[in-house]
Amino acid sequence: MNNPLDNDIDKFIVNSEELEEYNTGIKKISTKEVINIIKIRRPLGIFYSDEGKKYLAIDNRMGYALVEELDTMQECMSWLMYGNCQEE
Repeated sequence: MNNPLDNDIDKFIVNSEELEEYNTGIKKISTKEVINIIKIRRPLGIFYSDEGKKYLAIDNRMGYALVEELDTMQECMSWLMYGNCQEE
């Protein structure tokens, strides 16, 4: 007998980027989207972009579009979750 859920199994499969966004609220965006966020300060949220050898972290929760260039994904995620709130 055919399981009716077999046809819908793809709805339950998520990739690692979707899972990261769900767990942290951090969304991966393109370079074009980075530029747009910097220009118009929308949408609000926290984002990152993989630029090859560097990562861009964008904190636009308050509409200020704070951007930091970082060397690793771990540094990028850490900055978005904790680092931009600390005084230097």
